[in-house]
Amino acid sequence: MKKLLALAGILLLLPNNMFSQLSGNGTSGSPFTGTINQNTVWYPDTFSGSTIFASTITILSGFSLTISPGLFNGGHVQFTGTTTLTIQTNAGFIINPGTSVTVHRIVNDGTLRMESGPNEPGVASLLHRLYSGGGTVETKLYLSGGTTAGGAYKWHYISVPTNNISVATFNTLNLAQYIESLVSGSDNYPGWVAYDSYQYSTGSTLGTSFSTMTLGMGYNYYSANSSTFTFSGPLNLTENGYASFMWVWIS
Repeated sequence: MKKLLALAGILLLLPNNMFSQLSGNGTSGSPFTGTINQNTVWYPDTFSGSTIFASTITILSGFSLTISPGLFNGGHVQFTGTTTLTIQTNAGFIINPGTSVTVHRIVNDGTLRMESGPNEPGVASLLHRLYSGGGTVETKLYLSGGTTAGGAYKWHYISVPTNNISVATFNTLNLAQYIESLVSGSDNYPGWVAYDSYQYSTGSTLGTSFSTMTLGMGYNYYSANSSTFTFSGPLNLTENGYASFMWVWIS
């Protein structure tokens, strides 16, 4: 069932699925709780403070819940207390570019996907404490290539979201790590060394090559062409298991 709404002479067709299977109104005093049993989109930017509050949510098999930036390119979903997000088999939880989610516990037997997109509107981010389940975690990363209007190379600072990601995933000769011990004084340029141990400042080969990328380490990336990369693997947890902060940072 859908509702027709006439507003200022414009006829809008609105899905009647945002509240139909949930209790609460999405505010801090009355968070959404319940089940998602149809494909549903939440728009946090339409709520006060661009934040939707939720409690225990279960996404039933065959359906998805998408967190969308809406018209204002942003917004956050805050799960209250120690509540749980459950993604059943064949269900999906999708965090669009420019949005973020904080949740205590995730039980994922379906698909959890975090995205970024063309024109770099932002990246999806996720903060959580506990994670379990045999489902799939996908992260999509868009990185623009080439040069800016002023002719500067579009280098990107990135950090991988899962462990043991191969350098070959990025299909570029310009993936560098920063080695602080190579730097003296205020010039940071000697610290940047490519994955094949090529030092950009001198053209020397240093014997510091790497074939996989390490969690918690930042890298510098450049390519002549724009690309979207998809990673699959378990979410990044800190050493004490307390939290996972998802995505990358982009220059």
